[in-house]
Amino acid sequence: MPRDSLASAVLRDVRVAVRGWGLAPTFATGTIGTLSVGMAALMSVFLLVNGALLRPLPYPESERLVVLENASRQRPTRYPFVSAPRAKAWQDAARSVEAMAFYSLGRSVSAAVNGEPSLLSAANVSASFFPIFGARPVRGRVFTLEEDQPGAPRVAVLSYAFWHRQLGADPKVVGRRIALDGEPSVIVGVLESGFDARSLAPNVVGLPDVWLPLRLESGSTDDANTLVAVGRLRAPVAIEVARREAEAAAEAFRAAFPTGLPTDGTFDLAPLTSAVGGDVRFSLLMLLAAVALLAVLIVANVTNLFLVRATARRREFAIRTALGAARLQLAAQAAGETLALTGVSVWLGMAAGIVLTRLLIQSQAVRLPRIDSMGLADILDARVLALAGGMWLAMSLLFSLVQVVTASSGWGRLDQHLRATSRTVSASSRAHSWLLALEIAMACILVIGAALLARGLISLQQVNPGFQREHVVTLQTPSGDRRLASAETALRIVDDGLQRLAAVPGVDAVAVSLTGVPLAQGSALRVDVVGRPVGEQYMTSWDLVTPQYFGALGFRLIAGRGFDERDRRATTPVAIVNETMARQLWPGESPMGRHILIGDGGGPAWDEGVTREVIGVVSDVRQFGLSRPPFPGTYVPLAQVPDAQMEWFNRRSVPATWIVRTSPMGGPSASALERELKSSTALPVAEVRTMDQVFDAATASAAQNTWLMAVLGGLSMLVAVVGVFALTLYSVQQRTHEVAVRLALGARAHQVNRLVLGRTMRFALLGIAAGVAASAGFTSLLKNALFGVDAHDPLVFTVVPAVLTSAALAAAYLPARRASRLDPVAVLRE
Repeated sequence: MPRDSLASAVLRDVRVAVRGWGLAPTFATGTIGTLSVGMAALMSVFLLVNGALLRPLPYPESERLVVLENASRQRPTRYPFVSAPRAKAWQDAARSVEAMAFYSLGRSVSAAVNGEPSLLSAANVSASFFPIFGARPVRGRVFTLEEDQPGAPRVAVLSYAFWHRQLGADPKVVGRRIALDGEPSVIVGVLESGFDARSLAPNVVGLPDVWLPLRLESGSTDDANTLVAVGRLRAPVAIEVARREAEAAAEAFRAAFPTGLPTDGTFDLAPLTSAVGGDVRFSLLMLLAAVALLAVLIVANVTNLFLVRATARRREFAIRTALGAARLQLAAQAAGETLALTGVSVWLGMAAGIVLTRLLIQSQAVRLPRIDSMGLADILDARVLALAGGMWLAMSLLFSLVQVVTASSGWGRLDQHLRATSRTVSASSRAHSWLLALEIAMACILVIGAALLARGLISLQQVNPGFQREHVVTLQTPSGDRRLASAETALRIVDDGLQRLAAVPGVDAVAVSLTGVPLAQGSALRVDVVGRPVGEQYMTSWDLVTPQYFGALGFRLIAGRGFDERDRRATTPVAIVNETMARQLWPGESPMGRHILIGDGGGPAWDEGVTREVIGVVSDVRQFGLSRPPFPGTYVPLAQVPDAQMEWFNRRSVPATWIVRTSPMGGPSASALERELKSSTALPVAEVRTMDQVFDAATASAAQNTWLMAVLGGLSMLVAVVGVFALTLYSVQQRTHEVAVRLALGARAHQVNRLVLGRTMRFALLGIAAGVAASAGFTSLLKNALFGVDAHDPLVFTVVPAVLTSAALAAAYLPARRASRLDPVAVLRE
């Protein structure tokens, strides 16, 4: 057939198909609506997965970028942050890496911009950072190797957004001075607008305003894990070779720092993409699996619609065959109709999925790494288009085969089909029933998964965090200001701020922590018990706090005393431990009066050799997450902070957190507290939030997974119920004559109901049973996302099948009730 005639034939078949939609509007509307909803759900989740996990990083040769991780040989724990000595050990051992960059993102610096104090987001990076990640300046230049050395003149590179927002895109910005943390820095360049640093580390949500040299000391012994170390593998080298080099680097580090690594500790490498994905990888893959089940359910539902359509068209096909229509022509027409229907559905669903994804991102209903920087060109990449095209072709083929096979009997004897009436029970009814069972099974799996996540979220939100979060406001100020470089001046500013805030009407307690608040921040250090062998070391969370810290957050004092004015720099060094630490380090004994050494081997700032006397025990808190058990904790009075540690905090601009407990009867607003703190300290204030907001942020990921899964589960249940209703209605239509005969012979309404409901509910219950059995395996994969609930929770596995059974019975009852009220005389006269 010539190409033009083939094209015209296809167009003719499509036109015929579109005209046919008007003759069967219910079928066309149901098909397009169902498929569009399914494709919108599938596309929206796939776009999130593609944007956060699959899309290549926007850096040169990103597939060869790897990140160094602290790892364990015996546990699946990984940590993509390392210290300067660990990064140096890897640099010395890695022969398969052609270039390395070290950086620290997410810190804050105080700045005086246009005469106003403000807090800027900053990044400290090595000079090699910019060429490795392809960051080019649009004004000036980036750092030189000489400027990345300790003691070099202070320089800065600005982000494009900051240059426009704060400096009015000043064309003469290069060479201008800006005060950062109280020290003037020379602006040497402005980065291009397209460079996005949020893809470089997990949990980084904001773009840096300013880029500063990292200036690592070659012989540094500071073992604080605050850096990200990234390398580019040489082209022919496999990552397994580089991993063996990283393990050798861990042994070299262990030789230089005998107490630096745990017994099972080592180094490992991971592709930068997986490190950026962080904890969201499992959640996204779980949602992708769930939406794939939903897609199967919807395809089964639409297949049932096509079965009904094909059965109804048997007589039409028989007549057209008898009039001379070729079978190939009829099959082409069916395929054209299917292609048009699925094409409209797929591309309409794809458009809806894109709009839905953008709405989710812009409203911050979904918060994932990398997705908020996606433009339309990033969204419509080859993988997304391939998925949409593949779904279109696959469904077109499936539905075309369903129509052709089902209606093929219409190509046989004409007289047989001319005699056919509604009395004939379709031979395809069994296929309808099996598809219904498949729909119910898929719905059962999704609803059980959603119910388990909901129960887990409820359990997580009911966890006692160990502190009182009501009526508590937290504020942060930077510690990088040069006035805070020494412990004496820093403590004086802190004391002034505490007094001013405590004097505000409605304030009950005020405290400061240099290591944040539970669930939001924290650090861990090694602890040695004086008098025990050196090899018996423990890891503990470590907090520098003022005396009212425990009262402001509602900690309980279990034994001993809290900090007070006696605990100053000139007095005996003291510490308070939590219940978990007391139980682990001194089981069955009292820790009071014992002496501990904190942070030994962690670097110069902690190698003070000062032992601290334990003076109290406080209640446990969930320091590092609600789903994690309480961690051993140590608290040290801020008034006893050594100069070396204060200088360490100052050099890294670690923010100080101010904790204000207000009166339940009515306290000052957060803005009033912010103004008072700015006035008393002359420092910029940021991260003003309540402890309720901190708590909500700790459950945000679980809540996000739960509501997304709940939407998918609810949608699947709706589709399944509609399928039950449609199948029962179809069955009634096919058996109208049989039902009329039974009624004429004296059958009662309840007997007709039982007859109609029997077949539908048998297959519905079969689907529920299969769904429950399949859920037992599927939900086992959810155990990492569940808290406080078993993956095979008896309550969920009992209630969900009962609800689905009730919903299916209600959906089937309406058509059955209609059948029981037929007029047998009117039906038999037809």
